[in-house]
Amino acid sequence: MAPGRCDDREETEEKKSREMISGQVPVAIDDIEYYGWEVDSKIKCFHGLLPVRKVAFDGENTGRRFIGCSCEDETSCDLLVWYDPEWPGPLKRALQQLWTMLSTQEHKIHAELDSLFRTLESGRGRQHGTAVRKTRHVDRKTILDGLRD
Repeated sequence: MAPGRCDDREETEEKKSREMISGQVPVAIDDIEYYGWEVDSKIKCFHGLLPVRKVAFDGENTGRRFIGCSCEDETSCDLLVWYDPEWPGPLKRALQQLWTMLSTQEHKIHAELDSLFRTLESGRGRQHGTAVRKTRHVDRKTILDGLRD
């Protein structure tokens, strides 16, 4: 065997291993059957912390369980280890279609809200228009937050 060849193989295996435990972490939801710290695993996140159990709520992986970083928001690393196998093709396509339909509906709601706010602003005088513009962002955010709940 040529010198360095084993090292190359080990390096390739290490790279494959890293790819299996990292990736684009999906949006997650709480699930009463799969939650909490992953204490039985030797895997640690890239911060060196125990990972937590999560359930994907994003695209074609909706419903798949995985473990990920316990840190929140922008401090979270990209640890991603799938617990469930990949969904079958027909299910993945159906889930993707549902998310596309949801996104389309959300865009329609945004457009309708914008139209309603423009109508409201044009119906009021200049004096009242300034107050409406200042509160428009807050009102729209409140309405959209209500739709998501």
